[in-house]
Amino acid sequence: MKRALFLRRFSHRDLTPYQGVVLGDSPSGFWPLNETSTSEMAIDLSPNWLNGTYKGGVTLGFPGLPSGGTGALLDGSSGFVIAPLAFTSVASFSMEAWVNFNGSSALHGPFIEMGDGTNGYSFGCGTQNNTNPGAYDEGGVDFVSMFEDVAWNFPPSAVPIPTTGWHHVVLTVDTNSNSNYYLDGVYQGEGGSYLTPKTPTGNTYLGTD
Repeated sequence: MKRALFLRRFSHRDLTPYQGVVLGDSPSGFWPLNETSTSEMAIDLSPNWLNGTYKGGVTLGFPGLPSGGTGALLDGSSGFVIAPLAFTSVASFSMEAWVNFNGSSALHGPFIEMGDGTNGYSFGCGTQNNTNPGAYDEGGVDFVSMFEDVAWNFPPSAVPIPTTGWHHVVLTVDTNSNSNYYLDGVYQGEGGSYLTPKTPTGNTYLGTD
């Protein structure tokens, strides 16, 4: 699956109005992915300066972001970004991304993962069903999330992520560690296992798990 991705951050280039608004929220990490070469660092615009590295099949300069500027096109197999761990909260946090999704999560479904495959959490596209709930790698288009090594979480009813154009997706985990989902600014409900995620360890991953 090819998927274009844009994530919150601060840059060495002139800020867009949208970037200024984001930085006003004091994000833990903010990666616009608007570099011109994958040999450059993926600059984190947050005060934490958690610069990342482009890996594998990544094409920069993907146009049309509603927030202004360009994003990164990931090839769906080897392309992703790795950065230092942005935060270790297990409640009261949000992760968000602008995505332009072509409709297949057969390989790398997560948009953002905080931590590794054992400790942490992620959200992205996958399959919401009762047999293998939330699976990222089943070619699905549903909005799902995962508390690593704990449980899959998803909205009360399946929420397909549109497969044309740019869309804004947000996962908010509240004070009770319950998952809440937003698509293009519209609340999609609370859902999940009502279990607490494990404290993230490792790295931040953009476009893979």
